[in-house]
Formats: sequence, structure tokens, C-alpha cells
Amino acid sequence: MLGSMGLVSSIGLGLSIVQEKHVYVIDGDGSLLMNPNALISVGTLNPKNLTIIVIDNAAYGSTGNQETCTFSQVDLELLAKGCGMADTVKVYTWMN
Repeated sequence: MLGSMGLVSSIGLGLSIVQEKHVYVIDGDGSLLMNPNALISVGTLNPKNLTIIVIDNAAYGSTGNQETCTFSQVDLELLAKGCGMADTVKVYTWMN
């Protein structure tokens, strides 16, 4: 999905709606912040065959690594839960 920042989770949602096969989406924090409405749609439709994995490095990696608001303001887990996605899990990996 290179070049379609903000649409990966939306495309995954569409695929999960039209088929029974499980869909796994790997999205970035910058991409998800470009289109948080995708989380609202996922929370509303609640497809059981969709898993979204978000890699949060607090940077817009595809546009020059500018800092995203997840560095200091937005918690993506809380955002997802607020959109109706109750089965969210946060995993931390700290690198020095």
C-alpha cells in the first residue's frame, strides 16, 4: 500500500467485509492518524475476521520521519477503544 497513507486500515476493512478469510493489516501510526475515521468504521462494523496491527514509531516514516502526535499527545489504544474497538492490546518494545 505504498503511497496510500491513511487508507491501509480502510482497505483491510473492505476486504474483511467481502470475504470470510481473515485479513491482517499492518498500519503505521502516521497512516492511522491521517484517517482516524477508519477506526470508527471498524468499531461500528466490528468484523471478526479483521486484525489491525499498528506500528507506532511516533514518526511519519514515508515522508521524512516528522514527529507524529503519538509522541506526546495521542494514545492509539485509547483512540481505538473510544471508537468501539474493545479488544485492543498494546505491546511495548523499548529500544535504546
